[in-house]
Amino acid sequence: MAQVIAQKAPIAVMIAKTLINENQEIEKGLEKEITFFAQCFATQDRLEGINAFLEKRKPKFKCI
Repeated sequence: MAQVIAQKAPIAVMIAKTLINENQEIEKGLEKEITFFAQCFATQDRLEGINAFLEKRKPKFKCI
């Protein structure tokens, strides 16, 4: 499982871990998830993921 997670975009993994570790009320958690999703959407990793999918290759995500 760790190997699969390690292949994902580092920024997205960091944000997911942050949300999981905060262990908060569902409404606050969903609000934060929306905010963090917008932050991930604004990264170059999003474009790399889309392009890799369209080109049928593994993505080359940048480190944080």
